[in-house]
Parts: sequence; C-alpha cells; structure tokens
Amino acid sequence: MGPRPLQDNFWQDRQAKIGVLVMNPAAPRAMRTGDQRLLDLAINELANNSLESHLTKLRVDDHEKFCTDFIEGLVSKGMNVQRVSLPLDVNSLSEFEAPLDGSCETKDYRPYIQEAGVDKLIILSLPAMGTTRPYYGFVPLGPPKAICMFGGKMIEAKTNKLLWSYFYTSILAIPGNWDNPPQFPEVTARVFEAVNISRESVKKSFFGPSVAKAIP
Repeated sequence: MGPRPLQDNFWQDRQAKIGVLVMNPAAPRAMRTGDQRLLDLAINELANNSLESHLTKLRVDDHEKFCTDFIEGLVSKGMNVQRVSLPLDVNSLSEFEAPLDGSCETKDYRPYIQEAGVDKLIILSLPAMGTTRPYYGFVPLGPPKAICMFGGKMIEAKTNKLLWSYFYTSILAIPGNWDNPPQFPEVTARVFEAVNISRESVKKSFFGPSVAKAIP
C-alpha cells in the first residue's frame, strides 16, 4: 500500500475530533538481508553480537517530544485534537473488505476509533531502526548502513477510510570506521540521523514544508 497524500479540505473541518495515537518505537536491531540459511544466520548472529548488543541499548529519548510537537502542530492550525491512550493491538483487529484501490485499511479500525471517542485517528509509529547489512550466506557483501522507518496514517471512524498514509525509510552509509566497539559512535550517530530524516519527511508530508519548518 503506497502513500496517500492528505487532502487540503482536512484543515477546513475544525469540528471533527482528531485523536493521535503514539505507538511505542521498535527496539533497535542489526538487520540482515540476502540469502542466508539456518547455519549462516547462526554464524552471522554470533559475528554481530557486539553491534547487536549495543543497538538494543539505544533509546529514542526525543520520540515522545516529537509526537507532542506533532500534536501541538495540529492545535496551532485550530484543529480539535486529543491524545489517545487506549491500547491498540493491531493483530486482534478484524479483517476489513477494503477496495483494491487502497483507499481503506485492510484491518477494521472502526470499533477501536469509536471506543477512543474520536472521528479520525492519526497513528504515529517507528516500526524499524538500527542497521541493515547484505549477506550471501555468512559472507557480508558490504558494511552495515544505518536505517530507520517512521510513518503515520489517519483513519476515519465511520468508513475505515485512509485519509492520509506516509512511511519513509532512511538508509545512510556510515562514514569512517564503523566497527568501533563497544560504543560504536559512528554507527550511533548515523542511526539517530536516519531517525531525524525519516521523521522530518513524515512531518512535511502531513503539514507541508512551510508549516513543518515552524514545528520543532
């Protein structure tokens, strides 16, 4: 399902109740791509143990602040917005017979959104971050790169319609000597840079470039 741009008329409806749900960010990890069998996976996991251990300790401390700024951006535009704290388990949602044009969610969010007491729900999520590295078997085909996927979507309570959807994956080369344990400073800096790039892209998608610059 590709991105769905936000329609301009969204900003005209100041009466609709907009809920914002912030999902917990995914734990950082060292991701591996390519043709790997079970033995290869075991060897690669052992070889990357130091980097993997470091990545799991990383925390996106400003994730909450970014999401709060996102909400304040809506408030500054005069929207009726509230933070949603009702727990969401996407896997427990029923399937939805969505049109093939991608205009609706394939999971039925309507009961959840209605229980949250809003008309439209924005979900912000960080489903992946860390490093990615290609392999052929247990042989690395290149150095790891920093990666972050961040995105959001807005769903209408009555129709399950996707009013906006945008996810951006930032992949950055790591300059210099990346293999610098135990703190891996070059890797760490690049991972957080990837996080910032992905979030800025999402913010611009929703608010537009000019407004996004005014939001911290």
